[in-house]
Amino acid sequence: MKTAVFKFGRMELHPGNIALSVCNEGINLNGADAHEMLLFMAEGFEGFYGFVASKENAYSLELDVFKVFGAESRLIAIAVLATQKLSMDLFSAVERGLVQKPVALFTELEEAKAWLAMKISEAESNTL
Repeated sequence: MKTAVFKFGRMELHPGNIALSVCNEGINLNGADAHEMLLFMAEGFEGFYGFVASKENAYSLELDVFKVFGAESRLIAIAVLATQKLSMDLFSAVERGLVQKPVALFTELEEAKAWLAMKISEAESNTL
């Protein structure tokens, strides 16, 4: 597993082309941060990949983050990892409709990774 620390938080590249981000408490994630995240993932993975956005800390997202993630063709799906009710409520109300990718909410990391692995496998099968 490869880990990197950024001004907005940390990212981990896991086996199976799955990335995990944990943003710092109280930050405002913007499009430039999203580009930095995607560059780290694109350089670390070959082919398609999935992304787990951990909501273990409270942070805000600018709308251009969703555009940046939506435009990346190798990013197949996004799993949101949330265990706090507020995070789950906000996800349901906002994030699900803003990203033009499959997005799902999970409370367990292993479930999120399994779902992403399935989505990556489907994308790879569709390109053969």
